[in-house]
Amino acid sequence: MILDFVDLLFPKICASCDQALQKNEICFCTNCRIDLPTTQDYSIKENETKKVFYGRIPLENASALLYYEKGGIVQNLLHDLKYRGNQKVGEVLGNWHAELLVENGWKNQFDWVIPVPIHKKRLSERGYNQVDLYADAFAKHINARCVKDLLLRSHKSRTQVFKNRIARSKVTKSDFYLTDNYEDVSQKKILLVDDIITTGATMEACCSELLKLPNVKISIASMALVK
Repeated sequence: MILDFVDLLFPKICASCDQALQKNEICFCTNCRIDLPTTQDYSIKENETKKVFYGRIPLENASALLYYEKGGIVQNLLHDLKYRGNQKVGEVLGNWHAELLVENGWKNQFDWVIPVPIHKKRLSERGYNQVDLYADAFAKHINARCVKDLLLRSHKSRTQVFKNRIARSKVTKSDFYLTDNYEDVSQKKILLVDDIITTGATMEACCSELLKLPNVKISIASMALVK
């Protein structure tokens, strides 16, 4: 009864369309869930997401859950995640994406899940890395360890989505560095995760650094791929 009264005064709203959520809806409403443009690449080995990185970095597998278009509902969803403190978005998308990939053989295939890091100043300003709960959800579903202190960011950057393509491509491997927090780093199967793939420059820079580890194999997963 009290919870019903609280919901009446402070209704939970959809992260995509800002409409009030029903009791059985989490994060986004049923209509937006149906309308979200999924890539459906989870069952395709050489898919559109992986092709972004052809000739750039060696990847075992790659997948993005949604297509991102400027002004679309995915932009609203990720804006809620990054700038309105709605971390639940990352968790819900992580559970959804990971469940799809587990159905297609991704379970027990990885040792570590590593979220693309944000700079410590950005972390202080925002209070969280928007990819952390997405990474946690993946780690739980695929039976891997989530490692958040091996790969760090050395430079604060502006959001990639609103840069032009030339500016996006200027992310380099010098923007990231490996710490010495782990002794056993050889022969690991790593899943690197991020929120949006634009040109792929950020993930390429992260992978270039991770590939300094001996005999590692890398796959990637992202909430969205810019269309």
